[in-house]
Amino acid sequence: PTHPGPESVISSYNVEKGRYDVIDELRYCFPDDQDGPRANVAAVSRAITDEEIRVREGGLELIEMINARVKEELGHHMQFIGEFDHPYFKLQRTLESVTSSLSPSAISTVRCINEIAIMTSDVTRAIAKSSKAEFKFRPGDVVLHKVFNFRGIVQTRDPLPRYDVSGWDGLKDVENLEQPFYVVIPDQEDTKRVFGGGRIWRYVVEENLVDYEGKKEDVSVEEQWLDHLGISWNEHMKNWNVGSEMEIRNGVNSTVHSRTVALISDVDDMCQRWMEGLRTGDGG
Repeated sequence: PTHPGPESVISSYNVEKGRYDVIDELRYCFPDDQDGPRANVAAVSRAITDEEIRVREGGLELIEMINARVKEELGHHMQFIGEFDHPYFKLQRTLESVTSSLSPSAISTVRCINEIAIMTSDVTRAIAKSSKAEFKFRPGDVVLHKVFNFRGIVQTRDPLPRYDVSGWDGLKDVENLEQPFYVVIPDQEDTKRVFGGGRIWRYVVEENLVDYEGKKEDVSVEEQWLDHLGISWNEHMKNWNVGSEMEIRNGVNSTVHSRTVALISDVDDMCQRWMEGLRTGDGG
């Protein structure tokens, strides 16, 4: 089941019963609870009914704390500012969205915090899945495309394709697309031979790549692209080096990545503890 939209989480105030009616879909906020969805509904309904002001003020305080925590980390994530899907900026956009839609009621506060919790939980799962991905190649490796027979330098990598690649010609014989993909900076002479012209980069499935066994320094890439991408030949190591920013993006250097994971985890924990307080009637 999918998470409910904000409109379906809590209904309007029931004058006859003297409480807010909370519908069953709210059980998705607490998928691991062993007491059952109706216990969750009753607990949240009771908390909002009895102490609506406290719930709203506590929720606003939590949102302010989360905003402050996110702002603290901005300086450590500036190098990713052009990456729309980076978890830090996803969280930043979610906070801006919920803050702008916040209205003066406890119900609105619960909806907003639930939306943040859904986002952080989803991102936490995605990061965990990504961290478990096993890559055959690293940034800076020289590879050979098995189908089109061109050489190239691995620039970046994804645990799963970030584009819709289902109709791509080079993937007709690939049965499983749920595998790593690589941005490869191709040899310019090879692409002229294969494609009839130069190509800046190619997005290649891992299955179609093998290690290049020839002289790796002979890969021909335009100097301007090497400079722009921070890639250079390391004569001592006999391999291509990627710049520090590229290392961070690919998890070779995990300093910034670990900060992102810690931030998302902290925010998720803050939201879950707050929502748990509503469920039990002990917090909020």
